[in-house]
Amino acid sequence: MFYSYQDSHFNVWVEDGLLYRKIPATEYDVCFMIGSDHFGNDGCLFISKRGNKYGLISYKGEIVSEPVLDEIMLYKPKNILLKGCLHKRMIKDMSKWINICFIIAREGDKFKLFNLDNGHLVLDNCISINYLYCSKDGKSDIIEFSKEGVKGYVLWDESIISTSNYEDVNSVMGFIHVKKDGKYGVIRPSGEELFPCIYDNILTSYGGKFTLIKDGKEDVVNAFSRKQSNNHSSYERQTYERYAGSYAQDEMGWSDDDIDTVLDGDPSAYWNID
Repeated sequence: MFYSYQDSHFNVWVEDGLLYRKIPATEYDVCFMIGSDHFGNDGCLFISKRGNKYGLISYKGEIVSEPVLDEIMLYKPKNILLKGCLHKRMIKDMSKWINICFIIAREGDKFKLFNLDNGHLVLDNCISINYLYCSKDGKSDIIEFSKEGVKGYVLWDESIISTSNYEDVNSVMGFIHVKKDGKYGVIRPSGEELFPCIYDNILTSYGGKFTLIKDGKEDVVNAFSRKQSNNHSSYERQTYERYAGSYAQDEMGWSDDDIDTVLDGDPSAYWNID
C-alpha cells in the first residue's frame, strides 16, 4: 500500500495489526513513515492523519503531536534522496551525543518546529519557518524563522541565534554571521563559535575562506585549514583538514582535534560509538 503526500509516495505496511510494528493500525485513518530507514529506526518519523488533520510520531512510536496540524512541511534537500526531516547527529563538548530530527508543521496561519528525536516543540506561533538550503549536499542546512519582529536561525544543537540576542544575524554560505556591540563574528551550523564578535568586518567566500578585518588589518583564514596569513587572534581555531573525506568529519562536522581525542585518530571508529 502506498500513500501520496506532497508529490511523493510512501510505503505503508501493517504486521499483526501494527503499522511498522509500532503503531496500532486502528488509531488513524492513515499513518506513513518518512525517512531513509525502512524499519522505523533512528532518523525516521511517522505522519499520522485523522480526518483532514495531521499528527507526528517519533521513530520510537511516541506521539509528539496529535492530529491537529494542517500541514507537515517535508524537508527536501537538493540532489539527494528525499529524507522528509532535517536529521543530524553530533557530539557536543566531547561527551554528549545530540540527535535532531527537525520538521516544520503549520497549524492555521502559524508555524511550529518540532524535534522528533526528543519530542521538543522548539518553536511555536511563528510567522514563517523554513528549511534553509545552504549547500547542494545538505551538510550545512539549518532552520530559518521569523516571529514577532524577530528573525533568526535554529542550529543543530537546538540553540537559537536571532535578532533578540544579536544586533544582526545572517546566513552566508553555510555559516551564521552575527553582530554584537558593533562587532562581527561567525558561528557554525553545529553551534560552535568559529570567530567571536571582535572584528570590524568579516568577508566570506566559497570554500570556507574568511577575511577578518580588525583595526585596519586583514587576516585571511580558511575555516577548514590551519593556515592563516597573519596571527592576530588569541584563541585556537578548530581544523578540518587531516580527516577530510571521512564521514565523521564531512557529514558529522567533527574537527581534527575531536577525532584525535575521541577516536584516537581513527575516523572509522565513529561507527563503533554507541
